[in-house]
Formats: sequence, structure tokens, C-alpha cells
Amino acid sequence: MGGAALRHSPNLAACAGPAWRALNAVLYAGLDFHSCGCNGPGFRPRTPREVRERLQVAARREISVREAIALPDPYET
Repeated sequence: MGGAALRHSPNLAACAGPAWRALNAVLYAGLDFHSCGCNGPGFRPRTPREVRERLQVAARREISVREAIALPDPYET
């Protein structure tokens, strides 16, 4: 199931908990969980709060949502 399928599943999104909403935001931003096996896919937010923090940083720094959501610590420069 790809990100497009998740975005087009309103019934599933409506009944989902916070972790599902965070996952949906990650996939909607175009990030995935693929890895070459070396270091893993990198940071992915697990809660809606972590997603919101990164969206605020994206707006302040004028960086892409995709880049901001992948930041392990959005307040670190």
C-alpha cells in the first residue's frame, strides 16, 4: 500500500489514532522507509506533535515539508 492509497482512504484516516496520522503525514510528504541497509531510513516522526513541530520549522526556515519532517531535532541548526 503506497502513500496515494493512504491519502485516499478517508474512512481509515477518520478512525485512526495519533500514530496513524503521523505516518500518513510522513507518507504524504513523500518520505518512505526504504534503506540500503547501512543506516536505516533516518528519522520519521511518530506523533502528530512531532509532525506539527516540523511543519512550524519548515515555515520558519523556508525549507520543504519533506526536508523538515525528516529532521531528527527540528530546533537544532
